[in-house]
Amino acid sequence: MSFNGNEGAVIPLADAAALTKAYRDANSGDPNLILAHFVGINTLKQILDQPGCMGLRTYYALDANGKKKLVLVAADANENDITAVVLDKGVDCPISCGANNTLNS
Repeated sequence: MSFNGNEGAVIPLADAAALTKAYRDANSGDPNLILAHFVGINTLKQILDQPGCMGLRTYYALDANGKKKLVLVAADANENDITAVVLDKGVDCPISCGANNTLNS
């Protein structure tokens, strides 16, 4: 299989809310639970604007303190990572979660 840029799917908000609730419920005993990460548009563009980029791959990661993180890289049509620009350091939620909504509460 190769990537064509159409991978993934738009889902209804209700489905997304059920998925994020299941995650919160499964991890309800974790006082340091990370719900989400925010990445700015200009940082994302640095990844997506690389030659051959067909989309974004996210890796689950842990920092030195065991805190959940995401590492983002571009991927090409052959499913290979493009590692010239690698992103981390997203803004965690909680701290910056925005208003309560069905995805975060």
